[in-house]
Amino acid sequence: PPVNVLRYVDSNPVQLETVTPAFGQFHICFGAKNFAKSQEFLQNFSAIVEQHQSKFSKIYHQTNVDESNMKLDLLNHKRYTPVSSLFTISLVTAPKKHNNEFELEDLPKIFKPYRWSVYLDLQNSRSAFQTWFKNKNESEVGIIILRPDGYVGCSNSFKVTDSPQGVVDWLSDYFEVLDC
Repeated sequence: PPVNVLRYVDSNPVQLETVTPAFGQFHICFGAKNFAKSQEFLQNFSAIVEQHQSKFSKIYHQTNVDESNMKLDLLNHKRYTPVSSLFTISLVTAPKKHNNEFELEDLPKIFKPYRWSVYLDLQNSRSAFQTWFKNKNESEVGIIILRPDGYVGCSNSFKVTDSPQGVVDWLSDYFEVLDC
């Protein structure tokens, strides 16, 4: 179902399922209802991915964008392919009272290049946390993998008190069939 969110960078309302153009990419969407409570977990996840040890880390870093092959287009592809030509990573959070509880500089390293893919869930009737990230409380981070065809490939949730290595392992298992 459609989900309405507010894009953090320009405060434009968008529908989460259609905001990322179809570039044949997977869309990995992280749902952290309370960014402050999830920040350490997300920072540790980012650090693990940067170590290049897991299958997911290797795929993520091996599919870097070759800007020389990209042609000018009207969609501004660099918003959605700043690091990987295979993944677009996004973050959805639900600030209290519609104010931003964080700055883009506070984002973990893996999310910083995707600043156009950071969204605020305004907790209305078509809220991301009511529709996509069901039963996700402030002590969990939900993750949804949208396939290139737009269908949900997989979803899971992780407690912020758990090791983020579980997220990396889960993503590695999902993407292990890719030979990059």
